[in-house]
Order: sequence, then structure tokens, then C-alpha cells
Amino acid sequence: MAALERTAYPRLATTLSAKDLHRNYSLSSGELDWISRTARSPALSLGLAVQLKVFQERHYFPPLDEIPPEITDHSRNTLGFGPRITSRYTNSRTFYRHQAAIREYLQIKAFYGSEALTIALHLAHESAEVLDQRADIINVLIGELLQRSYELPAYSTLNDAAEDALVAMQERLFNLVVTRAPIEVVYKLKELLETDFGRRQSDFNALKQAPKKPSRKHLEVLIDHMAWLESFGNLDAIFDGIVDTKIRHFAAQAAASDVAELKDCSLPKRYTLMLALIYRMRVRTRDHLAEMYIRRISTIHKRAKEELEQIQARQRQKLEQLAATLDGVVQILVQEPDDQEAGSLIREYLSPDGNLERLRETCAEVGGVRIFV
Repeated sequence: MAALERTAYPRLATTLSAKDLHRNYSLSSGELDWISRTARSPALSLGLAVQLKVFQERHYFPPLDEIPPEITDHSRNTLGFGPRITSRYTNSRTFYRHQAAIREYLQIKAFYGSEALTIALHLAHESAEVLDQRADIINVLIGELLQRSYELPAYSTLNDAAEDALVAMQERLFNLVVTRAPIEVVYKLKELLETDFGRRQSDFNALKQAPKKPSRKHLEVLIDHMAWLESFGNLDAIFDGIVDTKIRHFAAQAAASDVAELKDCSLPKRYTLMLALIYRMRVRTRDHLAEMYIRRISTIHKRAKEELEQIQARQRQKLEQLAATLDGVVQILVQEPDDQEAGSLIREYLSPDGNLERLRETCAEVGGVRIFV
């Protein structure tokens, strides 16, 4: 049974403050008038008042002995009765008549004996198509019943409806997945659970292991692991039309199970859980490979940028050297008016050792490389 605390099913508080009592359990003048016209005695008036206020807050009728005494005391004081008046019903017919009167007064429809159960079962099956937890389905049922002005049934009724819907949905999906799986894939799944004398663990344990972290040294391992996962065929087609939350839920079940537990499952459930785990592991492995690729591309870009900066620095240095050389040539021409003498000085300035090839190579390098700044 789903934990009551995880649902929106209204619970009676164990302790109530004076502020809570005044805000939630005080009787209006209209309610006081209705009680006086409906109940025939002080004791019945008190019982009717207590049930009315509790139902307004909780949307169902809890047993009278489970109602906190603070509520009864507050209602008694509001009605102006003394401490000797207690809320009791000596006749069960009166008890149920009061509950029917409360429903009519609040314009609420009874759950039992109406179409509410059929509605709840239908809603439960609809919700089970997208939800995996009974508590979530129960919350959907509570919200829909209240919106349709039905009283809430016993918690066990909602829990049973949610559980039956989940079981039916899962059985349908298990059979659907196994029907879609090719026979060769089923054989491969069967082999995953087998062990031989040379191994202590089956391949299923390797399947449950998380993919290697994305790093350069794990690249080949990841690629091999991905190829192995891909060998199980087109899982997208097998899980077509099944919401991803269901696949994740089945995969989590498989990851939390050992080989013995899987072998205890029915064949459709066993192979569906395994295929869901393979499907999810494929996604994770692809993500790791994509992350590795992004990291490698980022590293290449970073190195290329560093190399470009180094090239730019060298080219700037050469340009500065050529500019300085040109400035020296101009200085000679300014200082020496004789062209022949200037030419001799320029040749000696540009090539003291008589070799101009180094200067020509520098000019070629600068002229052949585009500088980005």
C-alpha cells in the first residue's frame, strides 16, 4: 500500500490550536439554523455539527471515535451546550441519515452506490499510462473526485484502484515489448543472465555498470561498449509509443535487481526490464561520447588559437624588424645625397656578409602569411 503520508488524502490532525479550531471548525449562523432544524436532541445536534465540520475539512466521514476531542469541545461550546452533552448515536439509522443530510446540504454525491467507483477506476487506468507511483495516481483520483463533487472513499479503495491500474498497465506494456522484440534479441537477453564455470558473474552485471567517464583513455572502451549495446537492435522501435517515464522506471527496476530476482519475474516483465535498462544505458553512453567529442573539439580549438597567437607574435616581430630595416635605408638616403655612395651604404647595411637570402626569406614569410588581429 502506498504510504498515506505521500498522498493528498486528508488526515485528521492529532493536535489542533485554538486558531485552527476557530478558522476551520466554527459553525456559521446558517449552519446553526440548519442543525437546529435537522437534529432532534442536543446530543444529535452535537453529533451532526461535528460530522458536518469534519466532512467540510476532510471530505469523508471518519469514525466518531477518531475525531479529536478538541473539535467536539469546540462544537459543543459553539452550540451553547454544557460538558455533559456528548456526540453519540444510539440508532445507526439516524447516524447514516445525518450523513445523507450533510451530503445533501453540501451538495456532495456519495462515493459508494454511485458511478464514482467506475469513474475512479477509469481515471486510475488513464493515469497509469503516464505515472509510475501509486501515490501519484491516488493524488489524481483525489483531485478529480473532489472536482466532481464526490465524497472521498476509504483510502484503501483508492490504493486498490491505483494498484490494479498499474498492474494492468504494466502487464500490457510487458507483453507489447516482448511481442515487438525480435527472437534473436530475446536469445541475447537470455544469454545475459547465464554464467558458466569460467565466470562468477553474468554479462548482466556488466550491463548495469555505468559507462566509463568521458576521457581520452576511455574512448575505445566507450566505443566498444556502445557497439555492444547497439547489437541489441532497434530499441526505439520496440519502445515506440511508450512514454519515457515508463522506460526510466523499468530501467531503474532492472538496475536494482540481481539475476536471481529477474529470473523470478515473468518472461515478459524480465525481458522488458532488461531492454529498458539497455535503452537507458545507450542514452548514457551516447551522452558520454558526445561529451568526449565536445571536449576534444574544444581542446583542438584551444590549441589552434594558441598556435595562431604564436604565429601572430612571430609575424609582428618580423614586421617590426622589416620596418626598422626600411627606416635604416631611408635614413641612409637622407644622409647621403650621392646615389652611388648611398647604394653602396645600403647594400652594406642590408647585407654585411653579402648574403641577401635571409632578408628575402623574411619578406616572403611576411608577404605569404595573412595576419589576423
